[in-house]
Amino acid sequence: MSIKKTLLATAVTTAMGATAIEAQADPILYADWSGLFTILNSSGTGLQNSSYPYYGDPTWGYGFRTQVSGTMTFDLATGAGSATVNDFDFFAGGAAQATTITMQVIDPVNGLVQANMGFNWNSNTGIPVSLILDARGFFGAISGGYAGSDVIDQATVAGYGALPASNGMNKGKFPIGPVPMATTTLDTALISTASAACAADVANGVVNGNCLGLNPSSEIGVIAGDDGIGGSPMIDGPFAGFNANFDITAIHITNVPVPAAVWLFGSGLVGLAGIASRRRQR
Repeated sequence: MSIKKTLLATAVTTAMGATAIEAQADPILYADWSGLFTILNSSGTGLQNSSYPYYGDPTWGYGFRTQVSGTMTFDLATGAGSATVNDFDFFAGGAAQATTITMQVIDPVNGLVQANMGFNWNSNTGIPVSLILDARGFFGAISGGYAGSDVIDQATVAGYGALPASNGMNKGKFPIGPVPMATTTLDTALISTASAACAADVANGVVNGNCLGLNPSSEIGVIAGDDGIGGSPMIDGPFAGFNANFDITAIHITNVPVPAAVWLFGSGLVGLAGIASRRRQR
């Protein structure tokens, strides 16, 4: 599914009546980001990354959360984006290397973004990862002019950012708090172009490697369900059935679109623009 500019304009018109905020001529946003990677088992319990320096850092429970970073581009007219993740060590199996990462707005009213990516790790190539992000904090800050800064972080979105679904893992011992982009508990659906062997493996809950290299691995805009656990269960590779969570805690925008006003997603985010504006006036 491709979110068209007309759909976004409709969302704005619905939220604001006849007054719609038009996207500027060159709406591509470029940014660096930082955040936390968390992997949960099928019961929602966090796994401890045994690689250093994460295992030796008490900040996030000695490896229960892994600090990650990368870059991002986002087209504010179409809702499409791409990203990179800097390599990071994971479970002493060598560097986890992200391959192509794509993002797409699938729910402009609620600010939901679907992400698909692949990972290479410990001789496994093309491990499929897909997830649904709640980006209300990010888009709320965008619509409010970044709250007077080119950095969108947890302080910026304190009043309206999304809470990561993994916030309560391990009895809430490692809370993150509201962030610009948070992984949700929504699960994605296998892409319709997957091979018959891959589809059979997913349906039967077996891991034979038939889905490795499948990217995108999920059908854009189709939600398979909500299992209450952060992330969408991986369909193949060494962590099949486990849930990868990427929570973006800070976004450093490297090119500030001018004018800053862009399309909004719905009445909720229109209100967020007002919150950000009031904060700047204090």
